[in-house]
Amino acid sequence: MDTNFLGMVNSILNGDQSPSQRAKNLLAVSSSENLFNQKVALLVEDLCKEAVLPIAPSMPISVFSLTNADENVYHALSELLRTSQNSYFNATCGEILWWHTHNKEYANIALKAYEQELSEPTYQSNLAFTRIALSICRIYSKYKPTRFPFDSFFEKCLHYIESNLNEQATFCLLHVLQGLLACCKEKTESKAKIEQTAISAAEYLCNNQNYRLGIALKKFLQSFYRSEKRSSDEQKIIEEIALEYEREAQYLPQDSSAHVARAIATYQDAMNTWSQLSNRVKGTQERKRLARTLEPLKAKRMGMMLTIKSEPVDLSETIKELKQKIQKSTFEEFLYFGRL
Repeated sequence: MDTNFLGMVNSILNGDQSPSQRAKNLLAVSSSENLFNQKVALLVEDLCKEAVLPIAPSMPISVFSLTNADENVYHALSELLRTSQNSYFNATCGEILWWHTHNKEYANIALKAYEQELSEPTYQSNLAFTRIALSICRIYSKYKPTRFPFDSFFEKCLHYIESNLNEQATFCLLHVLQGLLACCKEKTESKAKIEQTAISAAEYLCNNQNYRLGIALKKFLQSFYRSEKRSSDEQKIIEEIALEYEREAQYLPQDSSAHVARAIATYQDAMNTWSQLSNRVKGTQERKRLARTLEPLKAKRMGMMLTIKSEPVDLSETIKELKQKIQKSTFEEFLYFGRL
């Protein structure tokens, strides 16, 4: 193990630098002729990137430069982690080492560092909170240390969702709720708060024509009710989803073939949702009603589609000329014309 090299990397990690400057310095160190040192420096640079943390709750932290890494690389990371004061690196590196070794101490280091990142974020982007919150959920859903203040973290996430219910609301709100739910499978009170937050958010978004996100939140509730075996609530939310699809289709513009096609697809989403209803009679009635609504819309789209018209092509002269050539040709020339 090259202690001088590790000391150089550690001084970069602990230095007072912007993320971009730190990345440049780590890339400069990676130009070392020692291939092992190159790999470690590039790996550290990857672990310090904002994009290393996913924004979907089902996705794990993944670092391409760790592919086929041997134990010496992980040992180098553990040595850097031992002396690092960089919260972002400590969080990502601790999580990577926890997944690799299953040593809970690394999970504790990662959780503490992620918690610090929530208060003092390294990155200031719109996705920063979601990335960090989902990272905490990714660990806490598998390992629940008593010393981690999950309840305050939980409330902070709910406050984030409520504070970002506006015209710029994104699917990050849904992702955070999904992450929280994965941590609270045995916590009845917490699940009730997640449910109520999702209901309020979906209602607000659909009322403000953000149908895609509003419907996604209602589908989240549908999945939640199914897992909780709350059949009546699941059936109720299925009806709500179908009606929201219909409202979205009615709201969409119809000034072009592409817009009309999208409206048709949205009506069809509504019809497919009605087919999930356990009340088959009502589901069939609603699908038939929407089918009648679709008929003039499909006709309108057909009328808006481009058509290509061409005049009849007169081939009589071409045929006459070909006949004359064949009559005057030898047998070999006749075979040639036959292939034309």
